[in-house]
Amino acid sequence: MNIKQNIIEQIKSAKKVLIVGHIRPDGDCFGSGFAIALLCKKLNIQADFVCDSGLPQNYSFMDGFDCVNSIPTEPLSALDHDTVIAIDCGTTSRMGKFASVLKQAQTSINIDHHPSNDNFAKINLVDPAAAATCQIIAEILLQANLMDAQIAQNLLIGLSTDTGHFRHSNTNKSVLSTASTLIDCGADLQKAVISLYKSRTIAQTKLIGRAVDSLKFFHNNLLAFMTVLSSDLTELGCEIFDTEGLIDYALNLDAVEIAVCICQHGENGFKVGLRSKNADVATLSTKFGGGGHRQAAGCMIFGTKEEVTEKIISAAVEFLG
Repeated sequence: MNIKQNIIEQIKSAKKVLIVGHIRPDGDCFGSGFAIALLCKKLNIQADFVCDSGLPQNYSFMDGFDCVNSIPTEPLSALDHDTVIAIDCGTTSRMGKFASVLKQAQTSINIDHHPSNDNFAKINLVDPAAAATCQIIAEILLQANLMDAQIAQNLLIGLSTDTGHFRHSNTNKSVLSTASTLIDCGADLQKAVISLYKSRTIAQTKLIGRAVDSLKFFHNNLLAFMTVLSSDLTELGCEIFDTEGLIDYALNLDAVEIAVCICQHGENGFKVGLRSKNADVATLSTKFGGGGHRQAAGCMIFGTKEEVTEKIISAAVEFLG
């Protein structure tokens, strides 16, 4: 029995499943989690989906969004799930307080595509070559003949968001083949496009303008640097989740090789996003305790805006050589 078959058999034998997404969930996290939740429903197995985080409303159109974090989360020791599945979590720290639940579980499963993943569960399916965790889950369910249109729609959304709607360098023949198969299974690509990319609010659009206005360039324009402060979000009526994708406006400039976006998170912390056309920004992010993929990584840096700016610009310029 291969690992994909083993995962299906473990889910089928479960009495109650807890699906754990990562902090600050994105489309791949939700698409993966909802797909597993729908699978459990199809198999008449009770399942709950939780994230130790606020939820981005721009994914509220997804079927299953209203059920996330629908169970009591305190005390965690009282959760009676015999099977815990970590979805799209590169490390246990990305699970937040639910990491302790995974360690206590009778059966723990880890499905992910991040190179930083250290196989922290009893059963691990980690494929860094996959463009998204949704791609891995699609392969599992297609192999087991358990795919349907509703599951396929969620998986297509995650595959789209983690590839920049099939524009990032992780888009390859395998990704496009998976997307095509999901459409054959009933996923509606146009519906996904409208919901994901043609439903931006006025406030989110103004935030793009604010972020673009903050752009600064270094090292012969190879490095683009963008700043979003808490005051920007407050003044425009936006949330931290609305900063997702802002960094692409910097990276898409023709001269830029590395783009950095720092977003204030709390009074003295900054969430740092790193993107590149070719450079290995995952290696750069490890200097600050972060991680991710070769061309898309991130970290948290604490300090004043000036301190954080100086640290990341100096490191990035040195990295570019």
